[in-house]
Amino acid sequence: MTYPHSRPARPAFLLTAALLSATATADDGGYRKYAEQVAALKAAATQAGPAAKLIKLSDTAQKREVWALALAAPAATEPDHRPAILIVGGIDADSPTGTEAAFRVAAKLIDSLTKEPDGPAARSLACRTVYIVPCVDPDGYDAMFETPAQERRANGRPLDEDRDGRTDEDGPNDLNADGRISVMRVRDPAGEWIADPDEPRLMKKADRAKGQKGEFKLLVEGIDDDGDGQINEDGPGGVDCDRNWPHLFEAGTAECGLHPLSEPQTRALADFVLAHRNIVLACVYGRNDNIVQVAKAGDKQPDGKPYRDMHPDDKPLFDTLSEKFKKTSRLGSSFGGKPEGAFYSWLYAQQGVFTLAITPWITPEPPASQPASGPASAPAGDGPGGAKKPDDAGPSPGGGPSSPGPGGGPPGRGARGGRGRGAGMFPGGPPGGAPSSEAAAKDTAARETGVAATVECSDSNKKWLGYNDRTPDKKGFIAWTAVDHPEFGKVEIGGFAPYFKTAAPAADLTAIADQQFAALLELSDLLPAPAFLPAVVKDHGAGVWEVRLRLTNAGFLPTHSAMALHAQQPGWVIRPQLPSERIIGGRRMERVENIPGSGGLAEVRWLIRGAPDEKVAFTAYNRVHGELPTEVVLKMTPPTTEVRP
Repeated sequence: MTYPHSRPARPAFLLTAALLSATATADDGGYRKYAEQVAALKAAATQAGPAAKLIKLSDTAQKREVWALALAAPAATEPDHRPAILIVGGIDADSPTGTEAAFRVAAKLIDSLTKEPDGPAARSLACRTVYIVPCVDPDGYDAMFETPAQERRANGRPLDEDRDGRTDEDGPNDLNADGRISVMRVRDPAGEWIADPDEPRLMKKADRAKGQKGEFKLLVEGIDDDGDGQINEDGPGGVDCDRNWPHLFEAGTAECGLHPLSEPQTRALADFVLAHRNIVLACVYGRNDNIVQVAKAGDKQPDGKPYRDMHPDDKPLFDTLSEKFKKTSRLGSSFGGKPEGAFYSWLYAQQGVFTLAITPWITPEPPASQPASGPASAPAGDGPGGAKKPDDAGPSPGGGPSSPGPGGGPPGRGARGGRGRGAGMFPGGPPGGAPSSEAAAKDTAARETGVAATVECSDSNKKWLGYNDRTPDKKGFIAWTAVDHPEFGKVEIGGFAPYFKTAAPAADLTAIADQQFAALLELSDLLPAPAFLPAVVKDHGAGVWEVRLRLTNAGFLPTHSAMALHAQQPGWVIRPQLPSERIIGGRRMERVENIPGSGGLAEVRWLIRGAPDEKVAFTAYNRVHGELPTEVVLKMTPPTTEVRP
C-alpha cells in the first residue's frame, strides 16, 4: 500500500469546510488562500485612493510576494513622518487566525476611512500612520490548504535534517486516509505512555514508582520512507519565521535558521522597521502573548545585557495597557510568550518599540453551567483507549490548530519547536552516514517529547478536549483508530485534528477582527502626543534674553520606552534657529532623553541675544516623532502666566 506525503490540494472552500466546519468564502467569514487575501487587499487599497500605499517587501522561497500596506489620510505631513502603529500577522504559519485578523483589520480601516470621513478611524489616520504586514510567511500559511492537512509552523524551505544529502524525503504519511496527519501510538514494551484512566483519549506517562507499566510510544503518523531506520525524520520543514530574530536567538537549532534574519521575508521586515523609525507601537498577531498575560519584568540574559522579556520600568505601563486591551478585545487568558528569537521581543528589546504580542483566539471557556472538561469516557470502540476496530475505520472530517507545549504550555512548543517528526526504529541508531547512535537517540527522544505534548493529559489539552465536546460536530479530536503499519503491525491513529487549536471557527473571524479593530483605535489614542507649551521669556537687559522651553506629552505613553532608553535609542534634539554667536548661554543643541506620558514635562533653557519683540524659531526633533517647530517672541512673560513644572 502507498502512503502519500501529500495529495493535490482541494478547493479552498472545501478544505476549510473540512477543517473548520464552515465554508471559506470572504462573505461568510471563512479562511482564504493567500492569493485571495492579497487580491482583496489590493482592491481595498484601490478603493482608499491616496490614503493607501502597497509596498512589496520580498519574495519568499516559493515565490509568493510579501506585502505591506501603509494607511494615512492625506495631510501636510507625509505618512512616514507621522507617529505610526505597525500591525504584523502571519509570522506563525500555524496561527492562521492572526493572518485573517490582520487582513480584516486592514479592510475595516479602509472601509471606515472611506465611508466615515469624520469617524474615529479617519480622525486617527489624519495625524497618524498605520502600517500592516498581514502575512510574513505566506508559504507556511498556505500549507493549511494542502491535503493531507498537517500543522506546519515553518516556512517549508527544504532542509536536510538527517544530513543524508537529500531533503524532505521522509515526512509524515496519511496511514488511515482521512486527509489529516495526526499522532500514532505504537505498542512497545519500552514505551513510556499509557492512556489516562480518567480520560482515555489523552495520554500520561507511566509512573513506574506506582507499578504502572508503559504501553505506547507516541510518534507522528507515518512510515520509514527512506529506509534509514527512522520515521518522519526529514519531512517538509524549513525555518520558523518567529524564531529567526536576533534577540535571544537559539543558534544551532534547525528551525531557527542558519543565522538571525536568514529568511528573505524576515530580513525584509527588519529592513522595513529600520527604514520606518516613526513606528511608535506594534501589534503582532500570532502564538505569543505579552499583553493579556503581561511578561515578567527584570530578568536579564546571563551576560547582564539585554532584558529577556521586559524592562521593569515599562511594566506598569504594560499593566495598564493590558487592562484596557482585555476590556476592548474581550480576551481574558493566554499561553504567554516565548521571547527566544521572536519578532515581538526583537522589536521591543532591541528597537525600543512598545510591542504588543497578541494571540487573537485562545481556548474558549465553557458556559458557566457546563464543566470545563468533557466526558471522561473514551469514544465508542473496542480497541485500546476506545480505538475503533479496523473495519470500522473511516474518514473523520474535522479540523483544528496547533498543539500546546509540554505541561500545557503555548501551542506547538514541544521539542524541536513542536514540529514532531517521529521516532527511530532501531535502538542502535540509523545506518549509513546519518548522525551517531547517541545523537540519533537524543533526536528521537526530542521528537517523541514534542509529539507526546500534543496528546498529553495536561490542563491545556483537557480544556481543548472539553471545548471539542461542546461543539455540535465534535470534529476537533480524532478518535484512536487501529490501522496496519508496515513496520509496527497494528498501530492506532488519533489525537487533535490539525489547526483545531489555532484556527478559530470561521464564523468567529468577523467578531475577532471587530475586537482587534476596536482595540487598535483605542491604542491609537494612547500614543505619545509631544508638543511645546508656551515659552517663558525673561529680559536680562542689554539685549540678553533667557528663554525657557518646555515640552509636554499629553498622550498616555512616554515618547521613549524604558527599554528604548536602555538600548540607547536617540532622544530629542532641541535647537534655536540662530547663529552660534547669538547663543551666549546653553548649548547650540540641547538634548532630552524622554518626555513622560500623561502630562510629563521636559525643560531646556538658553541665554540669547536679540531685539525686543523679535521672533525666534526653535525646533525639537526625534527620529520617531519627527520635527516639532515653535516660535518664541522676545517679550517678557508676565509672572502670573509663568507655569512651572
